[in-house]
Amino acid sequence: MAKKSFAVFGLGEFGQSVALTMVKNGYEVLAVDRDREPVQEIADYVDERMRLISKIMGRNGTSSTA
Repeated sequence: MAKKSFAVFGLGEFGQSVALTMVKNGYEVLAVDRDREPVQEIADYVDERMRLISKIMGRNGTSSTA
C-alpha cells in the first residue's frame, strides 16, 4: 500500500505542528509557505518542501498578477 500524501499550506505554529505530526505518523508531507524561514525550519523533517516566491504570491496570499 502506497503512503498517503498531504500538503500543508502555511507553516505558522499550527501548520508546522500538523506537518510534523503527519510525518511522525508515516505520511508524505509537502510543506509550503511563502516565506523561506519556516520552510527551512521544517525542511529536515518533511519529504518535500516549497517556497512560494513573493512575485507569485502577494504578502496577503493573493496573486500579484491580478
